[in-house]
Amino acid sequence: MSLTQPRRWLIAYDIREPRRLKRVHALLTKAAVPVQYSVFAASGSTLAMRQLAAALGQRIDARADDVRFYPLPQKPLVYTIGSAMLPDDVLLLDSRTDLQAAFRGRAAARER
Repeated sequence: MSLTQPRRWLIAYDIREPRRLKRVHALLTKAAVPVQYSVFAASGSTLAMRQLAAALGQRIDARADDVRFYPLPQKPLVYTIGSAMLPDDVLLLDSRTDLQAAFRGRAAARER
């Protein structure tokens, strides 16, 4: 995959100190969508994620904190157990997603 081709990412972090945690959370809130506490979904190129990682690297203590970027497949399978942070009718999509197909898939899942 090209460095400039957009794709979906999962970003997770474990920040030990509250002040650094606040800075990391603030930056990620501008660049991604929170899906759980300390977990964000983002859409962007590998290059964009490297730039985001560099910005986060300036806000953390690399000896104590942990930030991870996971590239997601084009059509990820998502299973949830328990209370979801996002309502069932909210979809995390990028600009390349076929909205009609996504909504048809959601409607078919509800009918089952």
